[in-house]
Amino acid sequence: MPFQIAFERRLLSAAEFRAVEPSHHPSLKTLSRDQLGATAKALRAYHDKARDLLHQHKRGARGKPGPTAARSAQGKDTVATKAKVLAEALKRVTARMAMLDAEAKRRRTTATLKGALAKKRAASTRTPAPGRTATAGMKAKESGRRRTRTSPGKIGSVSAQGKRAQARRDTR
Repeated sequence: MPFQIAFERRLLSAAEFRAVEPSHHPSLKTLSRDQLGATAKALRAYHDKARDLLHQHKRGARGKPGPTAARSAQGKDTVATKAKVLAEALKRVTARMAMLDAEAKRRRTTATLKGALAKKRAASTRTPAPGRTATAGMKAKESGRRRTRTSPGKIGSVSAQGKRAQARRDTR
């Protein structure tokens, strides 16, 4: 759930708001990778602090001993909202960092591939000499066996003979 900047200004301390302010749209795109890293580090520290305070409030509400056992439930709600605001700001910053990293990786990959293509095109394409080639090959040797040809009439009479034998068996 996105919070409005005016609400964030009221909720956060001045130092926390200075860390959250660059995480919003127009200024987020102008930050460099190093500035984003520093912003993320500060946001992470403030978020951890708010998370720890919230944990102490919850312990106090359960009756556990600790320095914040007497704090009110209203303070707990404020700290919880503050932690959500800081978490959203940190999410925006890390998403922008991931986008910048992906762009840098894409540029590196493109440069590497263009270099490889240039090397491939610059390499000479020498065709090797054909060397020994095939000849007509071996000659067929005449077979010593006699070629026998069965006449079509003989083939037909054998088939008819089989039909007649099957018919005799079927009539039994």
